[in-house]
Order: sequence, then C-alpha cells, then structure tokens
Amino acid sequence: MEITVLHNYFVELVVKYKVWFESRKGDFILGPGGVRLLEAVDRLGSVRKASIECGWSYKKALDYINSLEENLGFKATIRKRGGKGGGGTILTEEAKKLVLKYKTIYTKIKEIIEEYDC
Repeated sequence: MEITVLHNYFVELVVKYKVWFESRKGDFILGPGGVRLLEAVDRLGSVRKASIECGWSYKKALDYINSLEENLGFKATIRKRGGKGGGGTILTEEAKKLVLKYKTIYTKIKEIIEEYDC
C-alpha cells in the first residue's frame, strides 16, 4: 500500500507500509495474504475454494494454515473430511479474533498515514 504524503514542484514523497504479525522470537505469523486466505476459508467453507480464489495452490494453502497453527499454538481451522456428507472447513473463534485484530490494526495505521497525506 502506498499513500502520497508530500507534493511540490520537485519531489513527491510516498509512505509505503505493510502490516504483518510476528512472534516475539521474530517468526512470521500472519500477513495480508494469510488474512485474505482465512477470510476466504471462512466465507467459502473450503480450503480448496479459498486457495483458488486467492491464487494459491491447495498445498500452499494447507501448508500455510498448518504453519500458522503451529506458530500460534492453537487451531485456526476446524476441518471435516469429505465423504458422503461432504467436507468443509471453518475458522475457529480464535482465528476470527486474530483476523479482526489484524484488520483493526491495519485500518488504524492506514488512517494515521492518510491523515498526513498532503
């Protein structure tokens, strides 16, 4: 994301930013792509459908979710295998709270930067 913050005849400065979560040890936890994936899983009820929507391979999406869960120390999804009744995936309440926290922080940062847009 970029926002122009200063204009004059010679120079145009732009503030660029990206928001992601890391563990205190510095391990990557969640960024904008992961948020889009989790939101798509929640909306579509399927990791496969979410991966297609996000332009990820199914394996990449599964690996991402597994890594996320390992780094967080809790389940982000509840998965039901396919079969007679069909499968599906939903987000846990903890994952929904994490996505909401990310989006809230992202929005606040964006608002602060836009406040200084000249």
